[in-house]
Amino acid sequence: MIKSDIIFTGFYGQLNTGDDAFVEVASWGANKIWEKERCRFLAVQSKLPDTIVPSKGYPIRFPKTYDFQKNILINNTDYLISAGGSTIHSQLNSNNPKQIALNLKKKRSLIKIGAIGVSIGPFKTVADEKAVQDYLKSIDFIAVRDQRSFDFVSSVNTPYLPVNAFDLAAMLPEIYMSTNLQPFQKKTIGISVCPYESVHNGGDLKNEERRNNQIIALIKDLDKKGDFHFKFFIINGNSRVGDLKLTNQIIKAANPKNFSVNKYNTNTRKVWEEINKCNTVISTRLHGAIFACFGQTPFMLVEYHQKCADFLEDVGYDESARIFDAEFDIQEKSDIILSWCANASSYNLPKLLNEKIIQSKLNFDSIKL
Repeated sequence: MIKSDIIFTGFYGQLNTGDDAFVEVASWGANKIWEKERCRFLAVQSKLPDTIVPSKGYPIRFPKTYDFQKNILINNTDYLISAGGSTIHSQLNSNNPKQIALNLKKKRSLIKIGAIGVSIGPFKTVADEKAVQDYLKSIDFIAVRDQRSFDFVSSVNTPYLPVNAFDLAAMLPEIYMSTNLQPFQKKTIGISVCPYESVHNGGDLKNEERRNNQIIALIKDLDKKGDFHFKFFIINGNSRVGDLKLTNQIIKAANPKNFSVNKYNTNTRKVWEEINKCNTVISTRLHGAIFACFGQTPFMLVEYHQKCADFLEDVGYDESARIFDAEFDIQEKSDIILSWCANASSYNLPKLLNEKIIQSKLNFDSIKL
């Protein structure tokens, strides 16, 4: 019951479609590529997403026992693997699964520690950077999701060669085998917004307000020029740091004639399909854009964080369609979106799309368990 081949650790079961995608891919890749059947995620079972290959969380649902279960599970697994996301950026506290596994390893345990599809940094302090360097030297393997992270790991004297992979979500087209999704009957523009500065201590609230005002202005302009349905996606459904409150504010301010709201959904495949049935997607959430990108749906991404800019650079996104941190001319970008909606072939696919899908598979293909 408690013995496993792999324990996956990350921000799972937090009502975030981006993280749910990591669970989808990790459970599928471990089963189909690594041929491992006994895998678990350090998350409450009921909060894990619906996945093609069923995913398991904590075996017992008693909140006060989760820390105890975490220790027991890590003590009875062959591998602890961080899978997906910005998970390696600071000093570890004593209760962090990665630290627990490191402590076991130092006691000559046979446990192996690694990571796939992760980014390294950014670091808030010099101490955080030093702690991450020490961690990287102590684990057994890593596959990172962006060039910046690969360059950093390559600069550290690790006992293994890092793998220059890509975001795990780029494997979703293969997992879902979804081709020729029929678009919505009405021309549809997908919208994903998210708070950032307002949910992080010390954030620049004026910058977030400026960013949101630009998106509102763009929606208004598109609504004036065409007969569109605006479909707002709640990628993060967390009640405290999620997207719903801001989405409602954006809707109220933009006041589009025709709109709907797609609430957070534990069925990641359903979200993937809904996004890729849109004619165009305008996203602040990185994984809203990643879903559109690898579903070959025209998209624009608000580069509110360095990881967004890194992603666009890595996939070879058309420079003329970038909107940076919502720093763009409304009329210019509105016209581009109108052209995409009128004729999908006018959209230039990112130049390195197929290369990045192949690179994403390196998360599994280049690591032998």
